[in-house]
Amino acid sequence: MTDILKRLEKEILLLDGPIGTELMARGIAAGEVSELWVLEKPDVIAEVHKSYFDAGADIVLTNTFGGTELK
Repeated sequence: MTDILKRLEKEILLLDGPIGTELMARGIAAGEVSELWVLEKPDVIAEVHKSYFDAGADIVLTNTFGGTELK
C-alpha cells in the first residue's frame, strides 16, 4: 500500500475498465453469474486483466461486482 501512496504523490494511476463488457465479448451469456468465471474460466479472467495491463492500466480490480449475498 505504501508504494501506491508514494506513486499517487507523483502521478495519476489508471484503473482497469469494465469486466462485464469484456466477458460479454468473450461469450458470457445474459444472466450468467460472471463471478463464477473466476472459478470456472480463470484463463479468460486472466486474459481480460492482462489486456488492461497491456493497455496501460496500473491497477486491475477483481471480478466481484455482483458477488454479494443479495445478488
